[in-house]
Amino acid sequence: MGFSDDDLTKLMGSLGMGDAGGDKDMEDFLPFMSNMMQKLLSKELLQPVLVDIVDRVSYHNCIQRTVVVRMKVYVRNVVKSLLCLVPGLVGR
Repeated sequence: MGFSDDDLTKLMGSLGMGDAGGDKDMEDFLPFMSNMMQKLLSKELLQPVLVDIVDRVSYHNCIQRTVVVRMKVYVRNVVKSLLCLVPGLVGR
């Protein structure tokens, strides 16, 4: 869903950035955008999201390590079982 030009004009007008100012609008708009970006990139907004992402990745990596270790143990046990079935191969 996008905004039409009229919607954006109304929004800018409600923020005190109407069509009448020309370059004045740009002077008002840049600090407004800078302030908005600073708020969006603030620690208060980003930290919880980043902590959640790190926790999920760490959990995923832990699961992967556990699966790999269990697979190694399983393969080792299968190889031992096969070697017990064929006693002549153990000495080779």
